[in-house]
Amino acid sequence: MSDNKSFWQNKFWQPPGFFGYKISAVIIALLLWGYVIVTQNPLSDTMFTVPLEIRNLSPELAIMETTDQVQVRVQGSNSDLDNLKSGNISAYIDATGVIIGSATLEVKVDKPDNIEVVSVSPASISVEISKVASGTFPLEVKVSGKPAQNYLLLDAVASPNEINVSGAEDYLQDVGSVIVRANVQDLSENYNKNLLVEVLDHGGNNITDHFNISPGSVSVLIPVVLDMPEKSIAVNPSVIGSPASGYKISRIVTEPATVRAFGDLDVLGNIYYLETEPIDISGMKKTYTQTVNIVHGNNISLGAASVTVVVQIEPISTASFTRDLVYTQNLLATLKCDLPDVDIDVEVSGSETAINGMAANDIIPYIDCSGIKEPGEYTLPLQVTLPANVSVVNIRPAEITVTIEAAD
Repeated sequence: MSDNKSFWQNKFWQPPGFFGYKISAVIIALLLWGYVIVTQNPLSDTMFTVPLEIRNLSPELAIMETTDQVQVRVQGSNSDLDNLKSGNISAYIDATGVIIGSATLEVKVDKPDNIEVVSVSPASISVEISKVASGTFPLEVKVSGKPAQNYLLLDAVASPNEINVSGAEDYLQDVGSVIVRANVQDLSENYNKNLLVEVLDHGGNNITDHFNISPGSVSVLIPVVLDMPEKSIAVNPSVIGSPASGYKISRIVTEPATVRAFGDLDVLGNIYYLETEPIDISGMKKTYTQTVNIVHGNNISLGAASVTVVVQIEPISTASFTRDLVYTQNLLATLKCDLPDVDIDVEVSGSETAINGMAANDIIPYIDCSGIKEPGEYTLPLQVTLPANVSVVNIRPAEITVTIEAAD
């Protein structure tokens, strides 16, 4: 009893300091605070399924196949967990320094500071590293459904119509086709949509997830027209203006060259060609490509509303060739002409491509004997036959004298 009295009678319990009581008050407050925290906002844990990212992989390498998702168990207070979303947690494997072959990589987690990771399943991932390869594949439009009654489908047009597919080299060998899917059920107007590109293996299974696809979506137009008489009509590009000085048009290509037209038979029978909207090439010095609309009346419909026109423009080039006189033209059967042995210098001009591809034998000099009905000596102008898109600048000599005799 005396010992207890001596304890409570120690100076730190006594005035004026009362330090013992103050320390006791702090301890009791801490105990009460801990009690409230534990009972009112206790620690808890929960499980999230999060996508697995691959970070720091060399662009020259690809991981052939890996787990798409992992399970992450986290712990925190009830209030913190209530505010936590799966998007606040990210799981990844760090591929820094990996090389072609097999590797086992730890799954790492990024999370808020007030949350602790309890477990990750799986904790590590075994992967196969392959070299990246790429290829360009034609795009196929797979059409399903049928248009409305009395309507028919024309050929689908995809833009672009080739797709670049890149991924693990071994996977690239499995690519069977690259497609988009279009449903035209009960349509009575043109189908025009952007569609996602899919990659299928040789068995028709979808393996899109294995690749990077560029572009990932394409524009698809499928003309839907009334089931009426049709005619294939040539498209004539309307080109106006002239190239810059020293340049010329060497070729004009229209793609497609013809279009399908639909309408009454009488109307179609009177249409022999269709023209495009004007294409102005004034002052141009290089090949020009433009997609232009086809001009037509409302009494027909077309399978394609536009065409692509390529106007090839090249520098004008010249060249000189030496030939001998080759033949006579339009000489009566009752007459004959011994051609003299003479060198003929021919200067020609044309597009750079046409001139560079020419040889002397492509030039055929001749004389035209039209109107000569009896033997005699005649001076006639020299003429030449040339390849297409090449013209004569000069012929030397310009004329030649020949002797025409009666045939034996």
